[in-house]
Amino acid sequence: ADVPGSDGADAASRLDVSIRRDPGDEGWAMFCLDYRLDDSPATAVLTQAAMARYRRCFRFVWRLKRTDLRLHDVWRRQTAVLHACPG
Repeated sequence: ADVPGSDGADAASRLDVSIRRDPGDEGWAMFCLDYRLDDSPATAVLTQAAMARYRRCFRFVWRLKRTDLRLHDVWRRQTAVLHACPG
């Protein structure tokens, strides 16, 4: 979270987008958002192991969101077809 009254520039400067190429991944599945801690006091709590776990969780949630978007698109198309067909 940003410090009240700050412009968020510090937090934004710590964000990185990376591409993780694992076997079988393609397209958006390779996308990963990283947060660099570098010299932040948070490194006392967020170890490298914790950040690796964060990346795995992020990728899982990202895949869930992509699946949700695909299912929504299929549902929308199916509904449009059903409404277009006289029944």
